[in-house]
Amino acid sequence: MKCFNRSLTPTSTNLLAALFALLCMATSLSVTATPANPSPAQARKSSTKAVVDKLVAGDFEGVRADFNDEMKQGLSAEKMKEVWTAAIQYHGKFQSQGEAANTQQQGYDVYTIRCEMERSPMEVVVAYDQNGKIGGLWVRPAAA
Repeated sequence: MKCFNRSLTPTSTNLLAALFALLCMATSLSVTATPANPSPAQARKSSTKAVVDKLVAGDFEGVRADFNDEMKQGLSAEKMKEVWTAAIQYHGKFQSQGEAANTQQQGYDVYTIRCEMERSPMEVVVAYDQNGKIGGLWVRPAAA
């Protein structure tokens, strides 16, 4: 720093360096300490992608963890496995998933994800109730 300002003493240089370091630390803390909260729509989009990831991984109980009470009573992990296995047999091995598209139907927030499969595409449809719990889950051939 002596090259830029010859009036700085070693003590003032140390003080400036310490203040600069504190400023840098404060700036980085404020950025990392306040993560952006996702909107409910973004959270459900992410949740829907996670449902597909869990189905692909065979984590059917993990999918059921987000079910509302009616869905928990109506769809067992064993039945979900049967349906997923049949979809894989028909469409082929999972390749990738697209982005979730959102619609509203009969009071449900519905997200549809197109999944590219080995032989033909299919869709995973997840409906969220007013409490943010899964109130519907479908696997179907993709629309043309």
